[in-house]
Amino acid sequence: MDTLIRSHAVRATEAEASIKSEDFWKHMEANRFGIIPLLLVAIACISGLAAAVAVQKSDAALLAVSVSAVLVEVLVIALAPMRAVFRVSAAALFIDLLIFIL
Repeated sequence: MDTLIRSHAVRATEAEASIKSEDFWKHMEANRFGIIPLLLVAIACISGLAAAVAVQKSDAALLAVSVSAVLVEVLVIALAPMRAVFRVSAAALFIDLLIFIL
């Protein structure tokens, strides 16, 4: 039995690698169901640790951590564009890091 395997090489150009390009966001939308679980696990774990630290500091810190984490989950459930999910995820990570540092 003869087996024929065809493949093609994928070249990443500089335009595809830039987060500002439209091709990057089209690629993210096409791969959304692979990226979302990784993003949710990362946000949930880091926000959980930040909430444990924030509960000892103040109610406002705990509120900031919980609202930012829940907002990411709401956007994912609502199937918001990946650009919005990434921006809110970055803001949630920034808030979590602030809680750890301050």
